[in-house]
Amino acid sequence: MKKVVTLLCILFLLGLGAQSMFAQIFTEDFNYTIGDSLKNDTAGHGGAGWLVHSGGNTNAPYIVDSNLTLVGTTTYPSGGHALYLRRSGEDINYRFTNDSIDASVGSGVLYASMLVNVTQATRGQYAAADYFFNFGDHGASAGAWTSTMSTNDFWAHVYVRKSLKADSALTFGLSRGALTSSPYAGPVFSDSIYSLETTYLLVVKYDFAAGDTSSASASLYVFKAGDDWTSEPAPTVGPLYGVANGGAPQFGSGLCGAQEISFVALRQGGGASSQQVTQLTVDGLHVSQDWQSLNLPVELTAFNAVVSGKSVELAWSTATEVNNSGFAVERKTSASSWSQIAFVAGNGTSNAHHSYSYIDAVGAGTYSYRLKQIDHDGKFEYSKAVEAAVGLTPADYALSQNYPNPFNPTTMMTFAVKTDQKASMKVYNMLGQEVMTLFDGEAKADQLYHVQFNASSLASGTYFYILQTGEMRQVKKMVLLK
Repeated sequence: MKKVVTLLCILFLLGLGAQSMFAQIFTEDFNYTIGDSLKNDTAGHGGAGWLVHSGGNTNAPYIVDSNLTLVGTTTYPSGGHALYLRRSGEDINYRFTNDSIDASVGSGVLYASMLVNVTQATRGQYAAADYFFNFGDHGASAGAWTSTMSTNDFWAHVYVRKSLKADSALTFGLSRGALTSSPYAGPVFSDSIYSLETTYLLVVKYDFAAGDTSSASASLYVFKAGDDWTSEPAPTVGPLYGVANGGAPQFGSGLCGAQEISFVALRQGGGASSQQVTQLTVDGLHVSQDWQSLNLPVELTAFNAVVSGKSVELAWSTATEVNNSGFAVERKTSASSWSQIAFVAGNGTSNAHHSYSYIDAVGAGTYSYRLKQIDHDGKFEYSKAVEAAVGLTPADYALSQNYPNPFNPTTMMTFAVKTDQKASMKVYNMLGQEVMTLFDGEAKADQLYHVQFNASSLASGTYFYILQTGEMRQVKKMVLLK
């Protein structure tokens, strides 16, 4: 089952002929520790399998708490956190499969899809633009399998640059292979109809042309909020063809088409300073051989926590399940980390609606709950957390730790007071300067107040929030990580 990450998710799946109706090639939701780099990570940092192929030990891409989402006629699936690509530095790649995608064996078509939000871009033509994604192969003859990606054999480069006319407008571009100097082989750009700081769904397609490398092609599709991507439309850019159709040989190797594709690669901006380069966030990276797999819905139609006396009743439901072993129910408090308290079996693969529930008997306090949806093959993903306050009485008052923490750019905190009284909650920086008032008014007794803090206008760093009433003063620390 695709990981449960939003109220309505869709699943990228792979149909490999008779092998498996629901087989997947690769899914990456960047669900690793916030702030960690995503490189050569086999111990302590998550992201095992991502390798550096350029710019080692400088400005590594890193994990941020900026999960991207996009809603069209369906909702694109992304979960966990996201990856931030910035100034010139390390470029990384992931070998997602073996030589089953070799042109001489499988040929066919390969898709990669991802959510992208660009915060800064260069302005220039052709090579002056920055590419940030490409497919890769091992650079040897078909079938000569290795685990190392050849930096001479990149395919389907995806570019972004500022419009030559409007500073806030973006255009996305594509080249079928790595650029050549003679004749110049691209990239080709879309219209300048896209914007900075806006999330888009990009789908990259490479067509092996039944093993005819001279006729192989690459295409790029760009979707915005509200678009319909349930069926494959005409591409935004392309298709761009090989030598037989006016293209140029691949730089470095002389190839005019991929021998096989078995890697995805992410590249950081090419400039020397943070003011001159492309900076963007990537999330929900999926690889498949079937556009239609983009349209299989997986719905977490509800996940609610309702307090009943000294118990919390959790209820959730799904509309479609694929390979779903079940749900681990996890709980935490402000004084404890996440721990599993139950496991509820799933329904495998099903297109029917299913409802689930679990009752957790607890004492007075505030609790957070989440679901860890686990596939039969061991893959898993977390839902968003829900919160429940149990047993608050007029004798109790509390200020919760904000969640999530660290955060970017929004977080939530709760408080309660023991009697009706005036209360204020304010945020301060490390210099003791007040930066925002979150609550200032009358607070009713025995009522849980949820306060959201949006720090989009503030710089990364440590902040304090203080709850002040006529009877008490409580201080807690939080970290904004952009």
